[in-house]
Amino acid sequence: MNIKKLKIQPKLISLILAGAFSTTLLTSCEKQSNFKIDKNYSYPQAIIFDDNRATIVAIESWNNFYNNNNKLYQLNVENGPIFTASIYQTILYSEEQSGITAEEFIKVLKGDDIEINYLGEEKQKTK
Repeated sequence: MNIKKLKIQPKLISLILAGAFSTTLLTSCEKQSNFKIDKNYSYPQAIIFDDNRATIVAIESWNNFYNNNNKLYQLNVENGPIFTASIYQTILYSEEQSGITAEEFIKVLKGDDIEINYLGEEKQKTK
């Protein structure tokens, strides 16, 4: 069989290549990935940072929204008011998910000299 004598249309070659690529792409989707997405949208605490101080807020629920060009969280405090805080200064936090307390997390992030306050819980100030 002489390859030169075969008259294969360029469109046919393109169609075959596209089919092979699509089949490879679709079958590779069945493989399991180790990449996990955090689907926990339930955070019992928020940590708000301000200069040399952090405030741990016990929250019932939260929502994010835009006000003009500001990204904000609306935090519903346990047995308390509803207020907003900047997304850039606030971390939604779950001790259960991270495995360490909020206080330990703050000290790892900012050091031992940071003042820690509480809102919505019955805890004492620590330094």
